[in-house]
Amino acid sequence: MTRSDVEQVVLEKTDGKKSGDKGYGLDDWFADGGWVQAGGKYDGKPCAKQKGQKTKPYCRDPDNRKSLSKKDRDSRAKKKRKEDPNPDRKGKAKNISQKKEESMNITQEELQNIISEEVETYLQEIEDLEEKKKKPCKKAKGKRYVKRVNGKCRSFGQAGDAKGGGDRIRPGTKKGDAYCARSAKSKKCKNPPCANALSRKKWKCRGSKSMK
Repeated sequence: MTRSDVEQVVLEKTDGKKSGDKGYGLDDWFADGGWVQAGGKYDGKPCAKQKGQKTKPYCRDPDNRKSLSKKDRDSRAKKKRKEDPNPDRKGKAKNISQKKEESMNITQEELQNIISEEVETYLQEIEDLEEKKKKPCKKAKGKRYVKRVNGKCRSFGQAGDAKGGGDRIRPGTKKGDAYCARSAKSKKCKNPPCANALSRKKWKCRGSKSMK
């Protein structure tokens, strides 16, 4: 399963064939009314430059577009126009970040870990609101961060700079991938989120990958 597969499962509603489905053809394309623009001023308009439009259209299957929030549609359209800025470019459609996605294979276990981490992040955000109402925690010696978890102060993250200088925590790098892969194998604590989970959040871990 690839990261693109995960996006299809999480973001798309299934009420008919989509462009990525096996056997999807022109009949399905016309049945959906053709692809439409997603995000920006021309959201929902046909997949072609509209009168007065100066930006490059970002188009999606109608089912896929409906499944995305306005914020997601605008964000993806912005990324498309940043990486493929020329609205008059001719030739084959440019699939943004396709090679990167195809190379990021994840297992079912990693997918479960990603979902678990997202839930923990949500719960942590709620707890952060409660933490603001309490006295601040004191960091343990040699630790960089401290956070109140379930009423208790927990210190995590190594203090100080990296050996070559700069921040120790560098999400989206090989060092980050190595940390996420290593920490993903650690046993889960009894009362999460514990120090390991809190550190993984700082490294922006998703399974064994560190995201930018």
